[in-house]
Amino acid sequence: MTRIRIVVQKDQMAVEATASAGTPSDAAAVHVALAAAGVVHGIDEAKAQQFGAQLGDATFAGTLELARGTPMRPGCDGHFEPSFAGAPLPGFRAADGALDYRERGFLHPAAEGSQLGIVHPPQDGVPGTTCLGRPLAPPKTKAVTLRTGPGATIDAAGRVFALRDGVVSLTSQGIDVLPLFVHEGDVTLRTGNLHTHGSLQVKGDVGAGFSIEADGDVDVQGCIFGSNLQVGGNARIGLGAQQGSRIEACGDIRCRHATSSTLLCKGSIVALDELVRCEATAAEIRVTDGRGCVLGGTLRARDAILVLQAGSESGVATLLSAADVASESANLLRASAQLERTERLAQKASPRTDGPMRGGKLGREQTAAQDAALREKVALAQRQRELLTTARIEVRGVAHPGVRIRLGNAEHVLDSAVRAVRFRWDGTNNAIVQEPT
Repeated sequence: MTRIRIVVQKDQMAVEATASAGTPSDAAAVHVALAAAGVVHGIDEAKAQQFGAQLGDATFAGTLELARGTPMRPGCDGHFEPSFAGAPLPGFRAADGALDYRERGFLHPAAEGSQLGIVHPPQDGVPGTTCLGRPLAPPKTKAVTLRTGPGATIDAAGRVFALRDGVVSLTSQGIDVLPLFVHEGDVTLRTGNLHTHGSLQVKGDVGAGFSIEADGDVDVQGCIFGSNLQVGGNARIGLGAQQGSRIEACGDIRCRHATSSTLLCKGSIVALDELVRCEATAAEIRVTDGRGCVLGGTLRARDAILVLQAGSESGVATLLSAADVASESANLLRASAQLERTERLAQKASPRTDGPMRGGKLGREQTAAQDAALREKVALAQRQRELLTTARIEVRGVAHPGVRIRLGNAEHVLDSAVRAVRFRWDGTNNAIVQEPT
C-alpha cells in the first residue's frame, strides 16, 4: 500500500497530499501520485520537493497542499459613468465646514458643450484552470446601450456631451438634456435648491430659505415663501411672493400678489392683485387687475407705473417713481467708490498735499477715477432727461394722501386724495404735471 494519498477538493481548485508512516520514498513518488490522481495544473514544485524529502523518513506522517488552480477572473459589463452625482446628496459642505442641507444636487444643470459622462466599453474576464486541467471560462460581458435624446450626443470615444442648455435627464431609457424641467411638487428639504441652465416649472410651492437659479424661464404655480429666485428669462409666480422673497429676472416678472418682497427685472412687473410693502424695480410696473393696489413700499420704473390704487387712508408711506435710473446708477457708484479709494491712497501717501496729487501713479489713478465718475454722472443725467420726456405715472382709481410721486429727481407729495390721475414731466416748466386720465 502506498504511503501517499492525494485529495482533490470538490471544486478541483486545491490538492492536498497526506502521508502515513511506511517505506521511505522521494519527490518522484509524489509526482507519480499526483499524475495518477489527474493533477496537471498549479503544482507547487517547491512544496512537492519538500514533501518528497520528508518522505525519506519512514516515520513521517503529515499533510501538505501541493497544488492550487488558477481562478477565473470575471470581466465587467459596459457602463455609463456620469460626471455628476447620480442621487441627491445629503448636503453641500462649505469652505468653513458647515453643511448646507439646502444644496442637494437634485437637478444636474448642463451647459451646451459640457461633458455629461462617458460610456465605458465592456472588459473581458480572464479564463482560469482547475488543478485537473479543466478550463474555467469567464461569463460573457455585455456592452451598454445608452440612447441619447435630441439634447445629448456620444462621440467615438464614448464621451457624452450636451447639445443645448438645460438640465440632465438620466433614465433607464437613456440620457437627454431638457430645455424645460417640470418639478412635480414643492421645493423642500427633499429636493433642496434647484439649478438649471434651461427653464423650470414647479407645480407646487417654494419653501422658506430655498432658492431657484435658472438661465431660462421659471414658472412657480404656487407661492414662494421667503425664497430667492435668480432667473435669466421671465419669472411667473402663480399665486404670491410672501415675506422676504426676492426675485431677480432678466425678462419680466408676473405674480398674483407680493408682500414684503423685492422684485427686480429688466422688463415689466405685472401684479394681478396687489403689491404690499414691496421694493419693485423694472422698466414698467403694472398693477391694474383685481384690487390693483399698491400699499406701502417703493416702486421704481424706468418708463411707466400704472396702478388702480396707491397708498391708504392711514397715509402709509408709498413711493411711485418713474424716469428712475436707480438701477442704472451702479456704474456711477463704482466710479465714486474708485475715486474715494484713490483719494484715500493719495492722502495717505502725501497727507500734507492740498487738492489732487500731481504726477506719479496715484495721481494718474486719481485723475482717471475723477474722469470716470464725471462721465458716468453726465451720462446718467442725460439718460434721465431722455426718460422724462415719455415717463408717466397713472393712478386709475384713488391715490391717497401721503403718496409720493417722483419723476426724475423731482418729487410731489399728495396732501389729499386724487382720482383717475396721470403724472408726467413738463420739460418747459421743469415740474410735475397732474392731469386726468
